[in-house]
Amino acid sequence: MKRRPSQPRGFSLLELILVMGMVAIITLSMYNAINVANKAKRSASDAVEPARAASIAADLIKSDLENVLPLKAPPAMAYEFVGQHQGGGTGDADTVEFFAMGKDESAQDQPLSDGVRKIVLLLHTDTNPPVLVRQITRDLISQEQQQPEEEVLCRGVRSFSLRYYDGTQWQETWDSTTVGDALPLAVSFTLDIALPGSDPNDQNARTQRITKIVPLATAKPTDASTGDPVGLQ
Repeated sequence: MKRRPSQPRGFSLLELILVMGMVAIITLSMYNAINVANKAKRSASDAVEPARAASIAADLIKSDLENVLPLKAPPAMAYEFVGQHQGGGTGDADTVEFFAMGKDESAQDQPLSDGVRKIVLLLHTDTNPPVLVRQITRDLISQEQQQPEEEVLCRGVRSFSLRYYDGTQWQETWDSTTVGDALPLAVSFTLDIALPGSDPNDQNARTQRITKIVPLATAKPTDASTGDPVGLQ
């Protein structure tokens, strides 16, 4: 008697269900692992972003101050350097305006992208959260009133404070028109940034502080008694 050749045995329905269940479990486990990794990445990014933004803002402010123009510059244009102190609810909200050389890397083809500009740094406390902004006026010879361009440097700023070194001590304010058209020898500025999860308007909010001291290359020291510029010793 001839034996029939054995036919290959297929998977039973139960085996298919078990395999599909195992694949579903493995897929769900992989999805959860990827989801946890993405959440950790977002949390780390959220934690680092305020400090990164504050660091970039501080570097930009430092660069602007390093390029401040001497106040008596040709062709007889009245350059001024004015810093005002103002206390806020959770800290200082100082302002400073000055003239500096600058270059806009993102707009090199524009006629006013390179040259002298007026810069104003101030803290908008009427927004929530408060924001540090930089106002730039590039066309300084126009006969028409120019509206400055405003860009946000940093958000969640609890305090923005500046001090000015006159060669003897640090001052909270500076007005070049009252000190013989002189610049401070150096400017110190401090940024207090609310960390993620903290309310910038809360006195007890967790913050990160960045402080920089910027010497002004075009400055001359002033006589503290008269307010007149004096020569370097």
